[in-house]
Amino acid sequence: MTRENDMVHTKLARQVGGAIACLLALEEGILPPTINLLEPDEACDLCYLPNTAVRAEVTLALSNSLGFGGHNACLAFRKVV
Repeated sequence: MTRENDMVHTKLARQVGGAIACLLALEEGILPPTINLLEPDEACDLCYLPNTAVRAEVTLALSNSLGFGGHNACLAFRKVV
């Protein structure tokens, strides 16, 4: 018996959750935090949000899906006024 169908549903749920987080960031203007980040790497120039959400004007949000089988995709959401 294979559990592949269960894993596919789990991946789908994770991606739907990421898309919902993007839409909420656009609607509410809040960037979600990077959870469980205790010590940011000072050599990395990314803008980390360790453990605290930040209010910002969000006009574009990306939701990446990096599949194990090579099926990669990116959804782009843009705020239209």
